Amino acid sequence: MELDTTMRMILQVPIWAQRVIYIQGSCLKDSDLVRARMNEAEACFVLAARNYADKTAADEHTILRSWAVKDFAPNVAQYVQIFRPENKLHVKFAEYVVCEDEFKYALLANNCTCPGASTLVTLLLHTSRGQEGQQSQEEWHRLYGRCSGNEIYHIVLGDSRFFGEYEGKSFTYASFHSHRKYGVALVGVRPAELPEFYEDTILLNPGPRHIMKKSDTCYYMSITKEENSAFSVANQQQAQAPAGGEPTVVTAKEEEKPQQAPQQTQHHGKDGTGPPQLILQVPTCVSECCMMSNALYCYFLFC
Repeated sequence: MELDTTMRMILQVPIWAQRVIYIQGSCLKDSDLVRARMNEAEACFVLAARNYADKTAADEHTILRSWAVKDFAPNVAQYVQIFRPENKLHVKFAEYVVCEDEFKYALLANNCTCPGASTLVTLLLHTSRGQEGQQSQEEWHRLYGRCSGNEIYHIVLGDSRFFGEYEGKSFTYASFHSHRKYGVALVGVRPAELPEFYEDTILLNPGPRHIMKKSDTCYYMSITKEENSAFSVANQQQAQAPAGGEPTVVTAKEEEKPQQAPQQTQHHGKDGTGPPQLILQVPTCVSECCMMSNALYCYFLFC
């Protein structure tokens, strides 16, 4: 199919122009699959067509395309989107099958037991910088817009400064203190070693029985991923100030003010030493975003 004007403009953006190659063709033709090097692909996404008035007809075309890819490259993982739940069995060989109607109604049902769940999932699935509604006169509009920038990220515990210090602690302890200190909500973890029947499972709120390990993958909600946060160890201040002290969070607005020496709180360990002082530069909306995520965070933490 021909590119529409909107998609053509998106592909001209430099960030996508260097990453996306558009090839016009059909999955039903082996020659086009060869041009796309389908047999060398890591995954194939088969999306349902939106220009069909009849969703059943759209699913039929999606299933045919998926079958053609399966026949040409049987080892390539497929991610298939369909409309009707009764058509899922026709593409059960796919790695993942997303049924739009099934997902939509399941989300509405969960919204009855947990009000706001549908809004939460919708915001997490959409990319936002958190700048929406900032011109509004209503305070809740501005707060809602800022908090809409929260997304889900993951990082290995051993490589994380958010969660690295909680190695050997319970999941509940790590979730509570990381939220209190950095404004991030730890909602799940994937252990590197699991029993065979668990396969590759992400554990949502495993509770206090799960002890955090260095090899665990942590899943958390935040304005930005940890790798994009600016960390700097305040070596000079540490040399002038006594050892110990809590990590200091510096927002963008506070950076403009003359910096004052932070008050040191003595938290010495058994050997009389404390952790190095750490300065984290984060957006000013982090503390406000925590207000909006408190309800969800408490649900994960205590349910």
